[in-house]
Amino acid sequence: MEEVVEEIEAASSSGDPHSQSLMGFVYGTGMMREKSKSKSFLRHNFAAEGENMQSKMTLAFTYMLPSLRRDLLWTKLRNLLSRISSYGDC
Repeated sequence: MEEVVEEIEAASSSGDPHSQSLMGFVYGTGMMREKSKSKSFLRHNFAAEGENMQSKMTLAFTYMLPSLRRDLLWTKLRNLLSRISSYGDC
């Protein structure tokens, strides 16, 4: 497995968008390499510039995630507050 990742990494270093996307995945998950969000983001960014659709989608999700989390937290907070306020109606 290590040999495969080394080959993908070599192709990635030469600018192959698909290999860059794969290395983004490898760094993002910590498979066979130390987990690194920054290296994952960088590789996905290069791959997206090379028109790799998987990396484009990964970056889009990465950019959307903070707002999704914020919306989810606000929804949970509203639900909690409505449950708390309904206790006073008993």
